[in-house]
Amino acid sequence: MQSYYTFIALDIARQRAHEAEQERLVHLARASHDETRRSFRHSAAALVAAVSRASERLARAIDENVTVPTH
Repeated sequence: MQSYYTFIALDIARQRAHEAEQERLVHLARASHDETRRSFRHSAAALVAAVSRASERLARAIDENVTVPTH
């Protein structure tokens, strides 16, 4: 009977180790997905910032070339 309990305990330990490994893999997959999404947001923000800086330079160049008529 003692060996039967030992086998049950070993089986439970194996199941828990398997579940822990599955949870670890799910966590890694989610972290990877979050990194990809974060990278996309970072790239999109950098693109918007670049467009904003370019439009600012264009607006300043136009303002510098405009002559104000005096009456």
